Amino acid sequence: MRFRPAIALILCLVPSCDAPPAGWRLSEVAAEQRDNRIPLGGLSAIEVSADGSTFVALTDRGQVVEGRLERNAGELAALRVARLRQLDDDGGTLIHEFKIDSEGLAIGPHGTRHISFEGPARVYRDGATLDRLPDPPDHAALEDNTGYEALAVDAQGRLLTLAEQSRDTDFPLFRYENGAWSRIARIQREGRYRPVGADVGPDGQFYLLERSFFFGFRNRVRRFDLTAPADAPRPGTIIWHGDSGLNRNLEGLAVWHDGAGALRLTMVADDNFMALLRNVVTEVTLASPAPEE
Repeated sequence: MRFRPAIALILCLVPSCDAPPAGWRLSEVAAEQRDNRIPLGGLSAIEVSADGSTFVALTDRGQVVEGRLERNAGELAALRVARLRQLDDDGGTLIHEFKIDSEGLAIGPHGTRHISFEGPARVYRDGATLDRLPDPPDHAALEDNTGYEALAVDAQGRLLTLAEQSRDTDFPLFRYENGAWSRIARIQREGRYRPVGADVGPDGQFYLLERSFFFGFRNRVRRFDLTAPADAPRPGTIIWHGDSGLNRNLEGLAVWHDGAGALRLTMVADDNFMALLRNVVTEVTLASPAPEE
């Protein structure tokens, strides 16, 4: 989602107040892109290699960014861009800037990339050209700025998505399989939080990054077991949350295990191409399992 400049002026007055919840063991580090030779902004999604050394990111202006995550004793030290390319539409022509709003990225087991868009809401397969997939069932009801920010793929290569907006109290989660979307779950809505990023972790669980905005950003990550049948809305388990001000408009999520077996949440913050915000990669290490709710 893109925030208006007036909102950004409010954000500059809100201090960063990230703090780990009591009783949780975690560490958080951030790395910022500083290579001025390559203009970069609007980071909205990220995928990280199994060993945490390389990444593929997406900007909301249709740029795919590839590079390395340099580390010092396992923690983030720098982000180095190796390649940046502009997406093409299914006619091979550069997508018009004001119709892009690319927000979600998911890479399948065989390297197939998929990208979701907010305005208008749609999902594409990224190959030699962008090929549009059938629209999820709730497509027609979505507004331009509340579409599919969260996109993930499971071990079977099946896409998962849900919109930032829902006509119902809860958020329907859709899965793409055999050429069609079907609703497989309902994600319980809580307060002002809205889905903005997603991933399927190495444990097969579905992880959802959510963002709330009220005089500053708040973020959290919930985990869901989608294998267990459930007719009721799923509350999931909150495994991390942090309050954020100017520097933490987190929108993209990658989940992986490091060499020590700890769960890592690698997230990107969108600067919305505004000087008051920053492009940041934030990584949270959960040194011990989060308590079940």
